[in-house]
Amino acid sequence: MAVFQKRVHCSKCGQLVPKTATRLIDPLARVKEFECYSCFKDDRSSPLAKRNDKPNKVEYFCGYCKYTFSSRKRVCPYCGKADRLAERNIRVVDLL
Repeated sequence: MAVFQKRVHCSKCGQLVPKTATRLIDPLARVKEFECYSCFKDDRSSPLAKRNDKPNKVEYFCGYCKYTFSSRKRVCPYCGKADRLAERNIRVVDLL
């Protein structure tokens, strides 16, 4: 007995691909749109998908409360002030 695979059109490239090799884009939509694996892989490897909006953490030292921390925000989490914050740029060479 032969098993036939249903073929559907990819909504991105328009190719006719087996339904088992696709993913459903929006399962709650009335019109079912499928995306093939190659289109999905291309979307994931695009530079816009890899964009990182978060800035890097920086080490700070608060002059009010003498607290050392690393954060993305320039506010002391201990006292809540940002007036006397200084970036810590201490290296091992400076300590020796």
